[in-house]
Amino acid sequence: MNAIGGRKYSHGLSCVSMALLYNLNREGMTIAMVTHNPEYVRQTHKSVNMADGRVAHIREQHSGTGTM
Repeated sequence: MNAIGGRKYSHGLSCVSMALLYNLNREGMTIAMVTHNPEYVRQTHKSVNMADGRVAHIREQHSGTGTM
């Protein structure tokens, strides 16, 4: 386990959580996820970057490589 912000997390648990979100999205559920992890962002169809409380950039991935 690693510590982030004083809390412990498991990489395995993160992978299971992402798989669950992927499956829910594949079944038609919209997922809104907040993360600082660029690997998770790369797995999405769309990402919205915020800066100073405002939308700074919207990325939509149409190539089919995003999984969520």
